[in-house]
Amino acid sequence: MDAPFPSPPNLDRSTAQALVEWLDSLAARLSAEHATARSHGHEVSGQTLKNLDLYTNAALLFREAYDLV
Repeated sequence: MDAPFPSPPNLDRSTAQALVEWLDSLAARLSAEHATARSHGHEVSGQTLKNLDLYTNAALLFREAYDLV
């Protein structure tokens, strides 16, 4: 584990930004669906919460890897 942390693939800034925006939109849509379901008395499944975390964390990873604000 002494090797340097792997560098992200070379992507132009606009592609990386588009991926972040897509992941953010997925997270926002899923979050809105969760809120709607809860407002109707439905319980949100553990898998959908995992998906929300995945989208949110993936967007954060891209922001950090490509130095996006």
